[in-house]
Amino acid sequence: MLIGDVRRWVRVDCAWLQVVAFVLYVPAAFLVLSALLSLNRRGRVRGSDPTATTALVQGGIYAVLRQPMTLGLAIWSVALMMVFQSLLAVLLGAASALCFRMAAKEEAAHNMAKFGDPYRRYMVHVPMWNPFAGRRR
Repeated sequence: MLIGDVRRWVRVDCAWLQVVAFVLYVPAAFLVLSALLSLNRRGRVRGSDPTATTALVQGGIYAVLRQPMTLGLAIWSVALMMVFQSLLAVLLGAASALCFRMAAKEEAAHNMAKFGDPYRRYMVHVPMWNPFAGRRR
């Protein structure tokens, strides 16, 4: 086999973790879809890439979170780990969530270069991934 002995990648079946995972899909999908809608409506998108905006979007979900799309995808990765419940799923899911975190930081650097001081002021008021802190503000 390509992966090795299947017994090493034993799947654990914990039903309540799977239920929690399926519940996590809801906020993950909401974050990604609401981010795409906000970018399309407010971002003056040019071309076919909905994330290539020409305006700084600070409304909608972006009033609460700076990086809702990457947060949604990271939550989706964690939910996948909880659904499949194997060592391989945990390793891949953790790596994926880490990559989304790194992508969010790179996107922040890109946006600082693209939008300048308005984005820096936006960063002070809106957290990157903490929706609870974003709602308090």
